[in-house]
This record gives sequence, C-alpha cells and structure tokens, in this order.
Amino acid sequence: MMKTGLAYACLVICFDTGLSCDTNQAANTAATCTTTFMLAVQGDTCGAWNTFECCLQDAYSAAGCDVSQADMMLTATRSTNPSVSSCTSSTCSGSSGGGSTDESGDSSSSGSEGSSNSGNSVCVLGDAAAASNTCLTALTNSIIKGETCSAWSTYVCCVTDGYLAAGCETSQADTMLSTTKSVQPALVNCDSPTCSGSSSGGSSQPSEVTTTLTSHVHYPAEYDPTTFDINSYIEATKAALGVSTAPEAVLMAWEILVSYLVPAGADMAALKTAIASANNIEESAVALTITGRRLGLGRRLSTQGALNSQVDAKITVPDADKANSVKTSAASVDSLATALGGAVTVKAGSEPKAAAVIETTVKSEPSKADDLQNLIADAGPAVGGTITAEVSTSNSGNDVPSPSSSSVRSSSIMLATLVLVRMIM
Repeated sequence: MMKTGLAYACLVICFDTGLSCDTNQAANTAATCTTTFMLAVQGDTCGAWNTFECCLQDAYSAAGCDVSQADMMLTATRSTNPSVSSCTSSTCSGSSGGGSTDESGDSSSSGSEGSSNSGNSVCVLGDAAAASNTCLTALTNSIIKGETCSAWSTYVCCVTDGYLAAGCETSQADTMLSTTKSVQPALVNCDSPTCSGSSSGGSSQPSEVTTTLTSHVHYPAEYDPTTFDINSYIEATKAALGVSTAPEAVLMAWEILVSYLVPAGADMAALKTAIASANNIEESAVALTITGRRLGLGRRLSTQGALNSQVDAKITVPDADKANSVKTSAASVDSLATALGGAVTVKAGSEPKAAAVIETTVKSEPSKADDLQNLIADAGPAVGGTITAEVSTSNSGNDVPSPSSSSVRSSSIMLATLVLVRMIM
C-alpha cells in the first residue's frame, strides 16, 4: 500500500541564542539527521522518527545549543506530517555524536535506497535532499549578508534543479519552496524567478530576478508636482539601471518637505496641529523632527541654547494637485506664529519642496539585484531631481527597512533545517 505525504521545509531563524551555541555545527548535523531520516522512513516510520528525534537533540546538545530549539522544530514537524503524528517520543541516550543515534544509542541505517517512482523516472530522494541542503545553506548565508530576494531567486532555481537532477517531480520542490517562504517573513514578498533550466543541481542561477524599490524623487523648490510624468521616470530609470525590461512604477504619494525656525520651548503638539490646519490636512499626515530626533506629541523643545530652534516638517499627501497646493500653503507661517505665540519663519534655503514617493518594480540580472538602489540614483538628472531608493519588503508604500538592514544580521543566529520530501512506504 502506498502512502504519500507532502513535502515540507522549515527555515527558522532565531536570535540571541547565546554565544556558546555553535549554530553552524548544529545546522550541519541537523541536515545529516534529516537525510538519514528520509532514507529510513520508508521502512519503519516510527523507528526512523525516534532515531531522528535523538539525532536532532544530540546535534543541538553537542553544539552547545538549547535542546528546546530542537524540540520546537520536532513539535512543528509532527503537527504538520500525519505519517509521524502517531509516533511516540523516544527516550534518548544523551549521546552527542549527532546524526546517527537512536534511543538505544545504536547506529541506524535502516530503510530502502531512498527512491520513489515519479511518473516513469526514478526519484532518488537522497540526492534531492542533499542538493536541497546545499541550496539552503547558501540561502541562509546570503540572508545573513542582507541579500534577501536575490538569494531567494537563486535558491528557488537551485532546489528545482536539484529535484530534476534527482529524477523527482518539480511539484515536490514547489511544495517545499512554498512552505519555506510561508515561515520566513523576510521572503514573503520575494517574487518567483524565471530559472535558466539547468539540471546540474545546487548551482544554477535564475535568468532574472524581481526587486521592488521604494524610490523618493526630490525636486527643487520651484518644481510643480502637477507636471510630473511617470512615463519619463520609467524611461529614465530603465536607462540608469541598464535593464532590458522597463520597470513598473506606481506613484504612491507626495511628500512636502520644509524646515521652520520656531521659538525655543515651542510645543510640538501645538505646532503639528497648526501645520495640519494651515494646510487643510489630517494631523496624521504631518511628521516633525528636530536635530535628527523624532519628537513625541506634547514634547517641548529645550529652552537652552539658541533662541530659535529648527523643526523639519514632512507633509504627506496623496496626489500632485494637493502637493502643489500644500507646497504653497506650507510657506505661510502667520497661523503657526499665532499658535505658538512667537515668531516662526521658514529657514532660508529650506523652502517647501516636493518629493515623489514611487514604488518601482525592476526585473534584472541577478548580478545587478543588490545594487539597484544605487544605480537608480543616476536617473535623477533626467527627471529633474535627486533620487534615493531602498529595497522594499512591502507593497504598502510605507518606508520599510531593507533586508540589508533588517534583523537577519545578528551574531547570534540559529538555523534549524528540516525537509520532509514525498515518501513511498
């Protein structure tokens, strides 16, 4: 009788696991445990599971890591795989050799050759698993470096090629990839690549990758936002990026930037309310900063130092007409002075200026993917402004830290890898 289980992949990245935990050692031994389990599971399912439990716990213990990390991984796996859900937990011997001990401490190599029929070809699960482990190690190292979506694209093609080379169906790889993405937030918004079709396993590159940038085009004070042309922006960015396919661009919002000199000790809540009222906008559309530090409502400027303090205002509006209107009204300070009870002026050289916030989706060669935010700046002169950009992990249009500055960078990272491929028993 044949029982088929779905393939699962779990990529878990935890932080602050402690400096004594050798996460690389734990991950490498865990990968060996996983491969052994996949080969043995086609025989005695629960026996193979018990050996895998002890192997994984020993791997973490030997690496100086908390065994509870292995336990969490085992619990999650059991809950998602019916074939092992009824297996009782084993009493492990406490060996720290990693990768081969069962509950009695004996070495386990039971099971079949790790092959299953996939159509008319023979799927060698051991080969597919080995290729996947290699791909996953490369993905993890790239994420730690901040190369998120480009690393994901390479990983997708690597895993797909690994399964093809092992004579397995790509649908098995697709299931694993889907689950991996679902449990790793940093990958959720990465698009699937168009792979080159290589079948060498573990070494292919995608023919192109998709990257979404949040771009800000800063214009001079005299610029009229209503003259903005999205097509001109697309043409300019295509040339600057050196890509063959024109980027997709969506104008998300406009920002009006202006700096005011206000009386020392001025109430920021009152100033924010006055700016919103003077420009006929919601207070939530106004952000105020001073000396690089965001001020909370009700916070007063220090009364020490200069008689006037600089406050930078960013006003966000939805369209060009409103941006043009606010650019004019933001220069008027009479109502602000009345609200603060003192003189308010626009700082010389910091008159209201407009900035377009644009979501730009780019298809490029993998080698360019991690430098797009720098290349796009060269399009600035062609559009009459200055362009800054960051890689976006969201389609919301809000400012989002790029993967290169995200929490994947940590000196204390734990990687736990578990792959359960389609099984025939």
